[in-house]
Amino acid sequence: MQLIPLCVTLLCSTLLFAKARAGTASISSYPLAVRNPYLSAWLPGNVASDAPTAEPEFWQGQTLYWPVFARVAGITYYLFSEINGVDNAEAATQTAIEFTSTHTIITYTAGDATVTVDFFSPVSPSNYIRQSLPYSYLTVSVTSSASLDVQIFSGVDDSWVGFSGSLDASVQTASDGESVYFNISDPGQTLYTENDQMAAWGSLVFGSKPSAASTMTTQYGLRKTVQQAFVADGSLGDSAVAYVEDYLFGVAHDFGSVSSAAATFAVGYDRAHALTFLGESYSGYYMSEYPTPATALPAFLSDYESAYAESVTLDERVVDAGSAFSTEYTDLLEQSVRQIYGAMDVVVPTSSLDTADVLVFLKEISSNGDVSTVDVIFPTFPALYTISPEWIKLLCLPYLIYLNTDEWPEKYIPHDLGSKLPSLDRFQASANLGGVAYPIASGHNGGVDEAIYVEATAPFFTLLYSYNQATGSSTDWLDSYTEKLLVAGDWTVTNGLYPSSQLSTVDAISASADQTGLATSAAVGLKALGALLGLSNYTSYGASFAETIYTDGVGLDSTSAPTHMTYNYGDDSSWLTAFHLFPDALLGLDTFPAAAAELEAAWYSEKYADLADVSGGVLYAVPGNGNSVDFMISEWALWAGATSDYYAASYGIGAKAVTAMHTFVTNGLNPVPMPTKFIVAGDADIGTYVNNKARSTVGSVWALVSLNGSW
Repeated sequence: MQLIPLCVTLLCSTLLFAKARAGTASISSYPLAVRNPYLSAWLPGNVASDAPTAEPEFWQGQTLYWPVFARVAGITYYLFSEINGVDNAEAATQTAIEFTSTHTIITYTAGDATVTVDFFSPVSPSNYIRQSLPYSYLTVSVTSSASLDVQIFSGVDDSWVGFSGSLDASVQTASDGESVYFNISDPGQTLYTENDQMAAWGSLVFGSKPSAASTMTTQYGLRKTVQQAFVADGSLGDSAVAYVEDYLFGVAHDFGSVSSAAATFAVGYDRAHALTFLGESYSGYYMSEYPTPATALPAFLSDYESAYAESVTLDERVVDAGSAFSTEYTDLLEQSVRQIYGAMDVVVPTSSLDTADVLVFLKEISSNGDVSTVDVIFPTFPALYTISPEWIKLLCLPYLIYLNTDEWPEKYIPHDLGSKLPSLDRFQASANLGGVAYPIASGHNGGVDEAIYVEATAPFFTLLYSYNQATGSSTDWLDSYTEKLLVAGDWTVTNGLYPSSQLSTVDAISASADQTGLATSAAVGLKALGALLGLSNYTSYGASFAETIYTDGVGLDSTSAPTHMTYNYGDDSSWLTAFHLFPDALLGLDTFPAAAAELEAAWYSEKYADLADVSGGVLYAVPGNGNSVDFMISEWALWAGATSDYYAASYGIGAKAVTAMHTFVTNGLNPVPMPTKFIVAGDADIGTYVNNKARSTVGSVWALVSLNGSW
């Protein structure tokens, strides 16, 4: 990785803190290296106050070893990842930890010096090469009032990989002739396999680059041997020539006597074959320019200055967007950004590397790992709509390509594009299915898919229309897919108003018929399809559905004096979070009258009040099918909050949803990457998360900005 000249490093740091507020809340987990589903390193919030001994984790929870040392005036200070300490070294004194949308910054004192460690994962959705490069930056800076001898070290071991056994390990010089990197791979690897969610194919890459200001040395060997080599004189020595389990690869920079110094390292996980779509291999977009780690790593290092400048701009915009609401909301926005984009891969066909064929795929992280699940893309879309609407198209396009193969036998849109579950019980909640799906997007040629029919189909129409609305683009790109969309539209007309027994997107609740939420989804989706294609028949059906549900009261608890929308038709005591009213408002579809959102806002206000002394949250629903619900789903609570604020701001539902989620991600009970589903009622485990973590669905935090704010 490129060692940026000191003046550039200090300039970037000055810009970052002068223009962009850095969050200081004690969040659930801090993003460190979060770039795609397989490069996803985090610092759990419950250990973040003692970073020198804290162990970072992969999103699934596996411990990663990522040591960082600074040697100042002959004394070595360990800064990160050393739970058992280091012989002949001292723990630096941590003074702060802060985060922006793209950086996590930890500050220490080490003797007479101040040390900062900056974990920087670029988020550059309009620059597909920068966004797809599977690497993340670590920059260590040392400053003091007087000149001191300074050396800086970092390294990795094989805890970052999902394979074991007889592996290949090597230390290589990159194509620029200067950058040096370490590589671990499995010569017997099987493509597209996982080990407890970690990639079991591809290779770990870690490296750095010398500069005129420093002398760089490297070493691969026994952990203690490498540590003590650096402790002794700030340099490293001979490397092992073959892989040995648990050996450490380290890189050291010696700056001599200086008053300030900065060294930058890169960590990455290279997958030349990133995923497979309908039997064809796809690779990261970056491979169209940099097809090997030997070329990609130095390109990434050389891009540091530009990537940093872009990150400052993004960080500022996120703060500006959040500050119109609250500090709590700004915290949530900042915490969400790396997690959103770190769940996706930007790819092109391996055979051609043709950038005209770019696609984006999303992993359904922390449940069953399905590929590009519609009802995971859907809660993600407020962020994409706001920041990078082109990504909505790139996520939907694989579905359209698949539909045109005629291999999908049903008329509705499939729930996902891949799940290696041939014996799938389609009525079983996805969180219990198991198996490996991502990165194999094979479709469901037998038509056996999870029983989410309406809430995959109608939101798909809404997603397509949201792209059109956000970009103002022509719909010509849909011409070759229109026939399949019309088939799905006609299916929705027939099956949307009185849905058969099926699951909703909240598949922890068992299947039932006549769900008001599904019918609401169908109404909004049909209006979106009609607007997208200029077909008034679908527009009319959407309006007619809404009239039946709301005006005629089929989906209300009373026709004469309604107080809320029901979960199931005819069960007046049931209710739900009517989140589909959000895209209706956002896209100006006006499927439902403002009075529907006003009614719901008043109801939500009562429901928040019911739990004010218990959790401060709100239940997702009280179903009419005998299911007991004790959880809040923050994605849908935030959608409901944004819609309520748009139509009935006096209830303050948006602020209530924000405060509840902020409380749950800062209460110290949930040391995982930004969870979204929390227990809010009952006698136990109040405020703890349930299953959902590290998901792109935190894009729903952006609902308030997209509907009621500015970007």
